Amino acid sequence: KLYRLHGREEVLVETADHYRKAEGTISSLETFLFALIETQQFDRAWKIYQAEVTDTAQSTGNMARIHTLVTFELARYFEVVATIEQRQRILPQQVRSHYDFLKGSFAAAKCLRQDTAIEFFGRQFQLIDDDLQTAAPADIERIKSAIADRTLGAISGKIMTERLRNPNARIGIFFTSSIEALGHAILDVYHFIALARARFDQLIFIGAERRAYRPASRVCLDILEQYGTYIETHETLLLDISWMSLGTISVGPIEIIMENYWSLSREVFHRTRDPLDPFKLNRWHMSLPAHLSQVGERFSAVNGINLNKPIVVLHARDHGYHAITKQSHRNTDIGDYRLTVEFLLREGFQVIRIGDRQMRRLSITLDGYFELPFMSGYSSRLDPFFISRSYFMIGCQSGPCAYARVFGRPLLSVNAIYHYTLLPAAQEMGCFKKYFLRSADGRAEIGPDEIFLRRLFHCDNSDQFHNLGIDIESATPEEILAAVGDMIAWVNQPNLPESNEQLRFRALAEQAAIKLRAARDLALPIADYLGYALPSYRISQSVARMRRQLLDEAEVVSESMGSAAQS
Repeated sequence: KLYRLHGREEVLVETADHYRKAEGTISSLETFLFALIETQQFDRAWKIYQAEVTDTAQSTGNMARIHTLVTFELARYFEVVATIEQRQRILPQQVRSHYDFLKGSFAAAKCLRQDTAIEFFGRQFQLIDDDLQTAAPADIERIKSAIADRTLGAISGKIMTERLRNPNARIGIFFTSSIEALGHAILDVYHFIALARARFDQLIFIGAERRAYRPASRVCLDILEQYGTYIETHETLLLDISWMSLGTISVGPIEIIMENYWSLSREVFHRTRDPLDPFKLNRWHMSLPAHLSQVGERFSAVNGINLNKPIVVLHARDHGYHAITKQSHRNTDIGDYRLTVEFLLREGFQVIRIGDRQMRRLSITLDGYFELPFMSGYSSRLDPFFISRSYFMIGCQSGPCAYARVFGRPLLSVNAIYHYTLLPAAQEMGCFKKYFLRSADGRAEIGPDEIFLRRLFHCDNSDQFHNLGIDIESATPEEILAAVGDMIAWVNQPNLPESNEQLRFRALAEQAAIKLRAARDLALPIADYLGYALPSYRISQSVARMRRQLLDEAEVVSESMGSAAQS
């Protein structure tokens, strides 16, 4: 960890590799593999593991852990589940401390194996007998009862108060403990409330103590507490539930809902698509608490931000945001946005850039440009304030865009990655990054049709793109500027008819969504949907034309939309 702090990860790997070659023992191999894992070289670790570990059943407990870690990080969730189940049968107690049942539970949920997810979670916290090689239905019920007991015990005072006040109150309990990831801290709760608010008289949220949250995520608690009571807990079992998908436990009129971002997004999508279901995405949005509005108004008055003049909030995920190598494909260069910022300023907009103090500054001489993190008096409470007041937001697939989604603000997703979990904001336009397919003859840019065909929207990390021969590049400054022009036209005229390019994209997304729902060969069963097949998503037609994509397809559009209507 010291090597990582000082940016010398390569020294850590080189030292471990030297030790492995000198010693040639199983412990030296473990050391080297752990060094690769620590520096997020998962693909390399996996190849070495495959080459040098022949008998996984007889490998050490550390090797069992290495296998679970690597396959989990490479999103090989079926294998994570199968490996834990295999070792459970062979060596149930000898290497118990080396099981990573939480990762197994998360993986099982991604494979839509809920009972297995519950079983692994129960084993992590020893809620069932360690000697059991396979959990029976009665064991699953015992785990659920134990979770219910722990949950109700942690909030017994609040439950008693509500029951005395209203004996017939329907109470919903949800776990949220995203102390780091801003997007999950607010978006998961938004989806839960949108789905469940009609069913309950009272909502209770359980999570970590407030001081454990980083400032940006802690602001989300101010927003969600408008809709229910937040109760702090120190119990690890309850904190870990927030990342799991274990279903619902009912205790009389009380429901304990244990779902995560991925399972909630899937439910939102499929229920929105169901013509018989009254639930629809974006029919309800959150509001900004009054005290946060007051903070923003005072800051604006002091710093010369005119709240009567249109505001565009800009967030570009910077390379300095964090060192998660597997997510580097989501980053971009703020320098590519200069043309757009200067254009907006000349057109009379104010541009407010959000982020953190690690981001690279953009030197702009025109009036009306503000980089919030570097301004005196800045706090994370200002981000949701300005997004909630924005004419539209220029975002990317990173935490702050969640505010635009939960507040129902127009959103232009620049340098977006095709990903199945992207559920559109109330009015969202996309300018995707460019995808290139490598081959023996070089590489060629591919468009949405090829991306949908190859299901590249299921790629979760940079290793997967690399292994599939895919390179990703950011949109050019000219493309970003063109997308902003399209977005302004749409916000100015919300009923603006869709272009042929947008209709073609919608048809392709619709076809892909229908095929995914019926597919039986998905590497990730939970990913049987495509979020931007929902109707509030458009692409920038100008960018599509600049890239020569989605052109001259009118007959396919007509045919596809007819099929979609029948479906």
